[in-house]
Amino acid sequence: MSSETYSYKGISAGKYVEGSIDALNREEASFKLKEQKIIITNLTRTKKKQLRKKKVKVKVSVFLRKK
Repeated sequence: MSSETYSYKGISAGKYVEGSIDALNREEASFKLKEQKIIITNLTRTKKKQLRKKKVKVKVSVFLRKK
């Protein structure tokens, strides 16, 4: 079983906080946030961002020397 990413919004120490957390399921994500003393106001599963391959442009200049 692989972990999933959850985005959350909540309140911690009287301040609004938001972020993301990796967990096996929604219950584990909720448990982890409660351990961090975050009162959850919104918790949703999000898709993991896929690594994008960067396209690199390479300029090649060839200088020919006449003899």
